[in-house]
Amino acid sequence: MRIVYLIFRFIVILDYYIEKTTKTFILKSKYKVSGKCQKCGVCCKLIGAKISDFITHRKWLIFLIVKYYEKINDFSFHSFLEQENMLLFTCNNFNEKGSKCLSYKIRPAICRGYQLVRYF
Repeated sequence: MRIVYLIFRFIVILDYYIEKTTKTFILKSKYKVSGKCQKCGVCCKLIGAKISDFITHRKWLIFLIVKYYEKINDFSFHSFLEQENMLLFTCNNFNEKGSKCLSYKIRPAICRGYQLVRYF
């Protein structure tokens, strides 16, 4: 069980650094969220991943991205907004009763960099 945790942790850390490098040097966001977290979980209910036109026309790539988010990040696929090229997910790790993330210490990069939109 420990080896599974270590592998999972490695994937999460690798995902975080890939995300951070991409956002720092390649895709810079023009939006910034301000204020403090209210711990309401709104940001956990609809998580968006923007995809390129190239991927939009290849259903097998969309399938792979959806499976990646479901397996690695423990998200549930919500819907695909074709006009915006956006995949929407819901996080399965938000505890509504305690208003806490159950995987906060090893949360995915998309959660760590919340105010940024992830692109594929």
